[in-house]
This record gives sequence, C-alpha cells and structure tokens, in this order.
Amino acid sequence: DALSPNPNQPRLKYKTAKKRASMLLSIITKEQEERSKAEKPKVFDVDFAVGDSVEIEYASTVDTKTRSISKVRGVLIGMRNKGIATKIIVRDVVLDEVVEREIPLHSPLVLSLKVLTKNFVKGRQKKKIKRAKLFYLRNRPDAEVRVTGSGE
Repeated sequence: DALSPNPNQPRLKYKTAKKRASMLLSIITKEQEERSKAEKPKVFDVDFAVGDSVEIEYASTVDTKTRSISKVRGVLIGMRNKGIATKIIVRDVVLDEVVEREIPLHSPLVLSLKVLTKNFVKGRQKKKIKRAKLFYLRNRPDAEVRVTGSGE
C-alpha cells in the first residue's frame, strides 16, 4: 500500500505539490542569499545601521558593453529585510532637491558600501537612535539630511 508508512523510507513531510514547491523555492533563495553575501564582503561585512551616513558605489549600465561607476551618498533612513530582496532607503539633498532612493543590497550592480559617519542624524546630541525607520526626516529641513563630500 502506497499510503502506509514504510519504516525503511523517510516520511515525506510535504505531501502536496504546492508545499513542496514552496519549500524548494525557500531553499533556493536561501542558497542564493548566502552566495551573494559571500561574493560581496564590501557590502555585507560593513557594520551600518539606520541613521548613519553612507556612500554606496554601484555600476550604472548604459548598455551591455559600457559600465560606469556612480556613487550615492546619503542618510540611511530605513531598511527592508526580505531575504534576497533586502533594500535600504537612502535620503540626500542634491542641487537643492531631495533625493530618496531604494537600493537593493543583493543586486549585482552594488559594488561597495561605506559608512561615512555613524549616528549622523543625532550625532551632535550624542543620543542613540531608537527607531527602525526615520521617515520623520521627510518633514524636517533639508539641511538635516545633507551629506557633504567628506561625510561631515
């Protein structure tokens, strides 16, 4: 009988096709995430947190043959941890315009991440940031999120 448990064979935990497919997809995404972390130590071995000013180098592709390296500086105002789809939200003022970018960390275009200043937002008060998202900075003056070239 196919339904009776056989002591010599391991029991199938996921019997339906949908559950097996979901389990296999989660295994594949975990392997991909580990591989991405191993390939890019300049991004994932850096100790950064919300509220730090960061500089991100990424390759901007115009077409398949030309790659130019661009740098984005800004204040890290949020993170979205979703495995392989992990993103950070960076906010800065460029030419008197507020620019807010969501940058996927596992993207092959992201080359490196460097912390310019720890605790940039509350740095002058020497207080610890106790929030996961700093969206309240959207209502503050632009000078509070402006990151200059030297990171000061």
